[in-house]
Amino acid sequence: MNATMKPMELEEVLAQCEQEIQQHGRPNLKEWLIQYPQYADEIIEYCSFSWDFEEAQKRSPDPRIEADLRKAAQDAFLEATRFPFGPKLGYWADRLGMSTKDLADKLGIGMSVLAKLDRRLIRPETIPQTLVDRLATVLRRPVEWIRQYLEQPPVWAHNASYRAFGEPGIGGYRQGQEFAADAVSEAGDREPSTALSSRPQQAFHDAIRSASDMTSKQKAQWVPPT
Repeated sequence: MNATMKPMELEEVLAQCEQEIQQHGRPNLKEWLIQYPQYADEIIEYCSFSWDFEEAQKRSPDPRIEADLRKAAQDAFLEATRFPFGPKLGYWADRLGMSTKDLADKLGIGMSVLAKLDRRLIRPETIPQTLVDRLATVLRRPVEWIRQYLEQPPVWAHNASYRAFGEPGIGGYRQGQEFAADAVSEAGDREPSTALSSRPQQAFHDAIRSASDMTSKQKAQWVPPT
């Protein structure tokens, strides 16, 4: 990872927040929280005490000001983490000008496997560190952030929104059914939502082996031929 891709340390992030406060009165909190979710608590804490706080106290000595500022920060954080562009891996790819297909290609996995990773349908302890490192490099996110994301609880589809991972808003790749197909390939005639919600998380190697959108050569990079 080159110097331009190196994630900023917390001190650097807060220093830039302070600079923005000095220049504009308050920082663009939503943007900061989207850029640095791993520092969300620290950014909220810092901004609650720093952004325009002295002026707010002069206008009103009401002790609830701090609580109001914190609530505003938390509301901004919740809004920022809704990600209208779709699941988070696709969101970060889109911010870097990549479609989800581009992301899958750079990682050397199929779209079906990427979709499972995005919704944490793969057991995190089975995911190779090589892939975690590659995700961090390609998405320009800290390795620990990637690992923590993959360790979050799985997200099961509730309806046809399982196609959302391939919608135009996250890179223009429309063929959502293609990469979702493997997630429900053993489900027979059941609806995708029922099929997904009834299945346990997979091991990474099993997800690779069952990926119909990967060639034997691509699979061999991750799983030795049997």
